[in-house]
Amino acid sequence: MLRKRAKKISREQMLSSRPVRNRFLAWKERGERVFVIFKRRSSKGAVLLSKIFRIPEEKIVELDPIGARVWKMCDGQSTVEGMIETLSEENRLEYKEAEVALLQFLKTLAKRGMIGFQVPTADEADQRG
Repeated sequence: MLRKRAKKISREQMLSSRPVRNRFLAWKERGERVFVIFKRRSSKGAVLLSKIFRIPEEKIVELDPIGARVWKMCDGQSTVEGMIETLSEENRLEYKEAEVALLQFLKTLAKRGMIGFQVPTADEADQRG
C-alpha cells in the first residue's frame, strides 16, 4: 500500500508549527506522569480479530515526567520553538540539545497517531522571524 508523502516544510514553518493532541485519545495524569489510552476499534472485523488474537480493549502508553510535560504543551497554542525554549530552560539543556530531543519525540508521537501539527503557511512562518 502506498503512503502519501508528507510535504516538505521549511525550518521556520516547523518551529512555528503548533502540536495538537489527538482528540480521540483519553489521557490521565498521575503525579508527574501521563498515561495515554488507546481504545480498540469497535468494528465487526476488529472485534472478531480481537477475540481470535486476544487483543486487549485498550492500550496504555506511559509518558515519563519530561514526556508528560511535552504532552501537556501539545495544546495547539504552544509553538515547537516555544516548547524547545521551555524544555531548554527547565532541564538546563543547550537549545540545540533540547531541539534535537524534542523533534525526535514529537516525530515518535506523530507516527503513533498521538499528535498532529498546525503548520503555518510559508508567509506566516517568515513573518515570525
